[in-house]
Amino acid sequence: MVFHSWRLFLLLSSVPLVIGAVLMSFLPESPKFVLACGDKDRSLNILQSVYRWNSGKHKDEYPVKQLVIIPNENVTLAKNPRDIFNRMWSQTYPLFLPPYLGKVFICSYCYAIVYFGVNGLLVWVPEMSNRMAISTLKSPNESLKLCEMMSTEVGFVEEIIEPPLTNFDDNNISKIVKSEECIVVIKEEIFLPNFILSLVQPGSMMVIGFLIPFLPKKLAIMVSLLISGLFLISATLIPNTKYIMAVFTFFPPVLSIVFNLITNFGVLFFPTNLRGMAVSLCVMFGRLGSIIGNFAFSLMLGTKCLFLFYGYVTVIFFGIFIVSFIKTSPEPKKQQETNDIT
Repeated sequence: MVFHSWRLFLLLSSVPLVIGAVLMSFLPESPKFVLACGDKDRSLNILQSVYRWNSGKHKDEYPVKQLVIIPNENVTLAKNPRDIFNRMWSQTYPLFLPPYLGKVFICSYCYAIVYFGVNGLLVWVPEMSNRMAISTLKSPNESLKLCEMMSTEVGFVEEIIEPPLTNFDDNNISKIVKSEECIVVIKEEIFLPNFILSLVQPGSMMVIGFLIPFLPKKLAIMVSLLISGLFLISATLIPNTKYIMAVFTFFPPVLSIVFNLITNFGVLFFPTNLRGMAVSLCVMFGRLGSIIGNFAFSLMLGTKCLFLFYGYVTVIFFGIFIVSFIKTSPEPKKQQETNDIT
């Protein structure tokens, strides 16, 4: 086995995952989950430890002295395979019935929008960058739009015809009469957008994480979806490669606002005993967007580019419509949870 550079890249990429797994082992269990399991003392001890880590004070100074279990949110731990399947079923089937069915649909749909864009569209950004670079070299004096540049062929097949062979020996099957070599042109410009994206996205995510507590969540989701859709429409209309690459750079951070806020709504939508299964189910349906996105871009990027982008924009704008049905009442719930802890 030859140790190529891509093998080293994969090994290095796995290091943060391993470090993250090790660090996760030092984190405590969710105190709310422990409380739902009926262990009040352990839940209170976890809260006291978190208080000590965050404030630097002794855990005995934590003002809360007693916890009360929230009604209808009890959780029982599975002790055998049958209990596991029974719990899975008891946590799954209520999600397909009112009042949770509509909430599952909204969360799943918004997750699918995000995964389609982040794991679908962005996977093809290097390919789109390469086609734009090649089309610019081929037609330097023309102002081409995005989908016009996507129809550019990035490779060609060169046929190499060998001179006729004489004294052909049937046993010598290694002699080649005709060969084809596929030469794919890759421009260095394709690496710049990904490099810029890797610099912009972490900073933007930090800013978004800071602003989220101060934003009206429902309005923020709708505005983020609207901006994302307008970004993509403008990218197909404005014949400027720098602007197009700027759209692909800032599109993921704007769309990630939807992911973060929908996850936040998931906490409010579902009770503790259903929350884990609900979020897992929504993410599972949402990841179908990744699969559909990759197939869609591979099949239609060069032939039905406008249909692809405008179809995705239509899906995004429909997301604004269904998000408008979200009923937000975080304050009463927050007050109720405050009353449950005494």
